Amino acid sequence: MESSGWAVYAWALMNNHYHFLFKTPEPNLVAGMTWFQSTWTQRFNVRHRLWGHLFGGRYKAILVEEGDYLTSLVHYIHLNEAGIGQ
Repeated sequence: MESSGWAVYAWALMNNHYHFLFKTPEPNLVAGMTWFQSTWTQRFNVRHRLWGHLFGGRYKAILVEEGDYLTSLVHYIHLNEAGIGQ
């Protein structure tokens, strides 16, 4: 994402949550997630003439090192996007 400097590896938007796998070269996770969630919510609500929160609760962040587990997560997220891993 250009505004945060993040490198996005994979993402999937489901009905009530999302999976978002990215690399943060700078320590700006909180600022970036605040921007992402508020911007997505505002744009969605305007487009669909709705009001209020889209996602319940705070996001859950897990640190992942590069390697086999990162590759597995990319596959898992892509399966969720296709509706296979739900």
